[in-house]
Amino acid sequence: MLRFALILLASLIALPAQAERINVFAAASLRNLLEEVAKGFTAETGHEVIFTPASSGTLARQIAQGAPADVYLSANVDWMDWIVGDGAVERVDVVEIASNTLVLVSADKGDEVAIAKGTDMPALIEDGRIAVGLIDSVPAGLYAANALQTLGALDALRPQLAQADNVRAALVLVARGEAEWGIVYNSDAAAEPRVTVRGRIDPELHKPVLYLAAPVKESRKQAIARAFVSHLRASSGVFAAYGFTPVVPAN
Repeated sequence: MLRFALILLASLIALPAQAERINVFAAASLRNLLEEVAKGFTAETGHEVIFTPASSGTLARQIAQGAPADVYLSANVDWMDWIVGDGAVERVDVVEIASNTLVLVSADKGDEVAIAKGTDMPALIEDGRIAVGLIDSVPAGLYAANALQTLGALDALRPQLAQADNVRAALVLVARGEAEWGIVYNSDAAAEPRVTVRGRIDPELHKPVLYLAAPVKESRKQAIARAFVSHLRASSGVFAAYGFTPVVPAN
């Protein structure tokens, strides 16, 4: 009887921890990359990752309203600050994951130009439509508007802006030929073979494009959520391969 009890105890100890599923609310521009990162995380831990991709602002508001998220990934410092202020995320838990740059894309091939202070954007765009994220809420749209404002071209080009719910939707408008131009992230342009980078926008023209991650305070899977955030920080090679600039953790 004692031998049976010892064998049973040993078998219970040997059982692996039950696999869980976490919900990651992530900026739409991270979709393709995160699928690869998630595969690595699942292989290491056994835990499954489910993504809800949308604009950072939309996701922050959903979490604030009680949406069941375990991790929030923002493409914008202001929206991470907003959700911290709301109390859904602790400031101490926020980490920088990567940065990005903006590019001007077109479905038409052509020469690539550097877009910096002094560039005449209206002359470059002419009468074409420019696909961007919503310039009042979507991070990519906010950055695009910031750059155009710095160039003194926002007011002149505002009637030509085709605003989309997120940066991926803006990219699709260009890829389908529904907008002649688009201002998107470098990583998105790299993932869409139907568009060509026609201009690289000087980062000095807009606020830094930073991606930040944090576990959601109300998550019941804190240990797994924190492990996933740590895995993100350790995935610098994947970020680089997808056109992002990884933020390497300090030793």
